[in-house]
Amino acid sequence: MVRLESAPSRRPLRLAFVVICWLLLAGQPQQAGSDSDHSLPPLPKEQFSECITACGEQMKRCVAGIPELLNNYYGNRRKVQRILFDCCVDKEHDQTSPATTSFARCAKLNCRALVWG
Repeated sequence: MVRLESAPSRRPLRLAFVVICWLLLAGQPQQAGSDSDHSLPPLPKEQFSECITACGEQMKRCVAGIPELLNNYYGNRRKVQRILFDCCVDKEHDQTSPATTSFARCAKLNCRALVWG
């Protein structure tokens, strides 16, 4: 059995989560009548960046338990995939769900992000 040493930095893992979320968001079609208000102007770049960073922090807290599950990825892969889905895109089109539901809801409601189309 090969024992994997934990990396000195979890930055590659965080980057992987962001990439996975981005791919999940990019593949989602926008539904007619969605709750994005297109009449609002986009946020200035600096404010948008701060907002996305805050959504990323929310997601980081959501996926905090995943690193332990990765020690036995093949045994836990369904659990890992479910957590990633829930933290990344859960209820992105549900107009009644709050911004704290997932990264997608946070980016859509708080940052006025339009990342699918």
